[in-house]
Amino acid sequence: MQRHARERQKVVAGRPKKLSLRDEKVISRNVATGVFETAAEAARHASKFLPTPVSRQTVSRALRRWGLSSVKRKKMHAISSRNKKIRFKWAKDHRHWTSYDWNRVVWSDESKIRRFNSDGLRWSWTRAPGVLNERSITQTEKYGGGGIVVWGCISKYGVGRICQIVGNMDATLYVQILSDQLLGSLDQLNLDVGEVIFQQDNDSKHVSKLARKFFSSKDIHVLDWPPQSPDLNPIENVWAHLKKKVARRPLPARGMTELWEIVQREWAKLTVDYCNSLVESMPSRVKAVIRAKGGWTKY
Repeated sequence: MQRHARERQKVVAGRPKKLSLRDEKVISRNVATGVFETAAEAARHASKFLPTPVSRQTVSRALRRWGLSSVKRKKMHAISSRNKKIRFKWAKDHRHWTSYDWNRVVWSDESKIRRFNSDGLRWSWTRAPGVLNERSITQTEKYGGGGIVVWGCISKYGVGRICQIVGNMDATLYVQILSDQLLGSLDQLNLDVGEVIFQQDNDSKHVSKLARKFFSSKDIHVLDWPPQSPDLNPIENVWAHLKKKVARRPLPARGMTELWEIVQREWAKLTVDYCNSLVESMPSRVKAVIRAKGGWTKY
């Protein structure tokens, strides 16, 4: 009797699993390699071949058992293979810059600020949540949608001036902004023009003959800048901060005039400590680009 009891198979309670270990392995491999972008897509495909259809929740649980995590896809700028190499070289060339070097830089940029903002969140599955690659980001381009376009600059010593750009900006208007707003910012921040290193991206207006002539006439040194590198520019964090402030308002701005007034007020609230902390992050940003071999960073 005892021998017979020992030989009986153990009865497992509950419903039988819809996915075998082999099924889970195949699904997790296909999701991890990008064959399927989402658990729902994997579930729809698997249901065509399984005796019983499976739900997204079933597939999600299986993916977690196989070490994958669901993460929000970040919107990141596109980087070509060529520009990754340029970014990598630039970072290696500047990895030995000291605080003294970075503190001389005045950071500038243009940005579009909208009245209405939307997350547009997307998700992907990964075994390494902290790694940025083509499957964990959503690539974006500049200046989509409506709103106002502004130019501004910051330094370790606080914010400089900010101005609204009305109409299409060409090289002539850009030089006018430099003459009025950049030089005014240097006076406001008590910075010596000859000691400043000015940062700008490689937009055609920024590197035009008119702009180069202006910098030469004012004895302003312009920082060599790698393409597709907003993550290296601390002022991008300022733009993100301003856009969050606009988006979190109980009611959106009633028009472009009110939006511009809101942006100016929020800009004026930015502290010296905040700007200083952004500039102090430059060595870490450079190291991150080197680790990523010119690819995406968390900044």
